[in-house]
Amino acid sequence: MGDELLIPPIYTNRLGWVRGYFETIGNWPLASTDVLGRHCFWDTLRSKYVNGRGDVIEAPHEPCGECGLASYRIIDDEISDALGIARALADPT
Repeated sequence: MGDELLIPPIYTNRLGWVRGYFETIGNWPLASTDVLGRHCFWDTLRSKYVNGRGDVIEAPHEPCGECGLASYRIIDDEISDALGIARALADPT
């Protein structure tokens, strides 16, 4: 499944939905095939890769996300980068 993700897993809050930037298009229970076998996040505070429990791992593996809360704007940038399109409000210089 990990190879089918447009962007790595991201922690976020409800603000993207509250402000109308996100729309829920579906909601269904996760099947065992929907869950990654292992998780990888970059922990900026410790400058190390960690798993889903926060334990340090030796090397990264894909998909590898950021360890921390991402705003709707960061998610927008990640999606734009993955699709190869300009970021919103990008600096034209």
